[in-house]
Amino acid sequence: MYYICSNQKNLRLHPHQDIERSFYHFSYLRDSKVHGIYFNSLTRYLSIYPFIKKNHSHDFYSILLFTQGSGTIRINNDEYKVHPKTICLIAPNQVHSFEGLEDAEAIIFFFCQDFYVEEFSYIRLLNVYSYTSRIDQNNCSPCIPLSENEYTPVLSTINSIHHEYEASTAANNSAIIIRSFLNIILLKLSSLYEVKSGKSGKIRVKK
Repeated sequence: MYYICSNQKNLRLHPHQDIERSFYHFSYLRDSKVHGIYFNSLTRYLSIYPFIKKNHSHDFYSILLFTQGSGTIRINNDEYKVHPKTICLIAPNQVHSFEGLEDAEAIIFFFCQDFYVEEFSYIRLLNVYSYTSRIDQNNCSPCIPLSENEYTPVLSTINSIHHEYEASTAANNSAIIIRSFLNIILLKLSSLYEVKSGKSGKIRVKK
C-alpha cells in the first residue's frame, strides 16, 4: 500500500508568514524502505539530502532524538539548544532548518498522517503535536530534554521501530508492527510533553 502525505485536513498548528522556504512532499525521500515512514541518522540523512539543511517545511511529521554532541535547531524562526537526550517534534508546515547542527547527532524519523491513522486516532496525533504549538498562547517548546529514566524507554521504543524498519520485506508485517511502536512512542511523548510544557489540556478540534 502506498501512503500519500497530505496536510489538507490538518489544523494549522504552526502558522508562519513571510518566511522564505521550500516545501517537500514525502516522495522526495527516495531511500525510504517502508511506505509512509522513513528512518535514518541525522548525519546520513543530511549527507543524502544536503539541500534540506536550509529553511524548508513538508507534509509529514518528524521526530528527532539527539544522542551526541550539541547544536541549535531553528523552528519557525525560533532557536532551540539541543544536547544528548533532547527530543524534538516537528509538525507538517512547520518551517525549520538544520544549519546549526554540525556538531550534533540524532536519530530522525518521519511518518505520514495516513500511515498512522490507518489504525490509530487522528485526534491523538494532533494532540501530541499540539504541545509544540502556540495555540491559546501556550508556552510550549518543540524540543525538550529527557532525564535518564525518560530517555531509556523512549530510545528502546525508537530502536524497536528501527529494527522493524531495517528488517522490512514485502512478505512480513513490519509496517503493522512499526505502526504499533509508533503509537507507543506517541503515547509516551504525549505524557512527557504535557508534564514538561505545563499544558494540562488537549487541543480542541472543531467538528
